[in-house]
Amino acid sequence: VDSTLHKSAIDIGKGGGGGGIVSNLIMLKYFYAQGNSTDNIVYFIDAWPFFSRKWNEDNYFLTNEPIRYQLFKLSLHYRISRDVLLNYLKSKYTIDWLEQKPETREINNDVLKDVSKEAIQKRLASLYIEPYDEQVFNHYAMQLEEVVKLAQVHHSKITFIFPATLLDDNRGKEKVVKLLSDFKAKYGVDFYDYSNAIQDPKLYYDHDHLNTKGVLYFTEKYLKPIVH
Repeated sequence: VDSTLHKSAIDIGKGGGGGGIVSNLIMLKYFYAQGNSTDNIVYFIDAWPFFSRKWNEDNYFLTNEPIRYQLFKLSLHYRISRDVLLNYLKSKYTIDWLEQKPETREINNDVLKDVSKEAIQKRLASLYIEPYDEQVFNHYAMQLEEVVKLAQVHHSKITFIFPATLLDDNRGKEKVVKLLSDFKAKYGVDFYDYSNAIQDPKLYYDHDHLNTKGVLYFTEKYLKPIVH
């Protein structure tokens, strides 16, 4: 990705279901608090993190982070759940933690063999675990707006992208699009919907994650024009 973009890129989001709105806000604040800076932030956004605490305050996103006062303080401020904070502390007193090394993204040549409606429905059920609640949505919308404000204070251009997927589900998406449209009018931030941009299963390793070939294709065709 770096060589395609001719830029240095780091991923401070949390994959594996750990990239909730609250966790992304905390990690971005922590990034800036360490004296870091960036010209561009690309924020890959989905609708499902707006539906539940599980992807936010109850998300175990701190397990692979070292114990840092500033990170703990931020987590307390955003009311990360007690169990998550206890796990954050306890996880550092394990053999796994002592043997842990910095994570690297390995080349993934796995290919989705066929598009399965049954697998798609199962995946959607695992993401949308609670029905839409306006109060919950508005709570996370406010925190996403805080991300936008934070980026602008630090002179970083932030762009939102709906990532490529084969799930073909628009549940709650129109509300997120409306939110991002409001951000565009208010703050001048851009957003792009590439959810249907890649339909070739050979570029995925499952129904909503691109394999390495897919990532490189997406970077060259869609991401590169945005960050240049």
